[in-house]
Amino acid sequence: MTTKDLLNSTYFQIDYRSLPSGIGHINYESGDVVLVTESDSGPKDMECARKVIREEYLPSSIDHIPFSMGEYWEAGQAALEAILETHDVKYVIDSELSYEVEEDLVEDMEYHIFTLQNWLKARAA
Repeated sequence: MTTKDLLNSTYFQIDYRSLPSGIGHINYESGDVVLVTESDSGPKDMECARKVIREEYLPSSIDHIPFSMGEYWEAGQAALEAILETHDVKYVIDSELSYEVEEDLVEDMEYHIFTLQNWLKARAA
């Protein structure tokens, strides 16, 4: 796995910033970005996004989970998995989870890259 492989595929990056714009971003080779949000984090649609996100950082679109993933963990995980699979995500960058799981689940420790299936497995543990 190289960063070139990552950039030539669709990948999801978790947003761990102290004021996250959402759960994370799905990034396409084309440069399009889909912001994934939930009721406790981020705007629910592009109309709301335009009110809170500067234009140069606006995503191409938003996929919104209409409930709190913290409150409904299992349903939230299923919804997030469905969104990622719908967008044909191949890899996930998760800088925190990569330190909490067995290294064999992580494709590239330097860049915290998981395959989607290994990331889902690590989150279920």
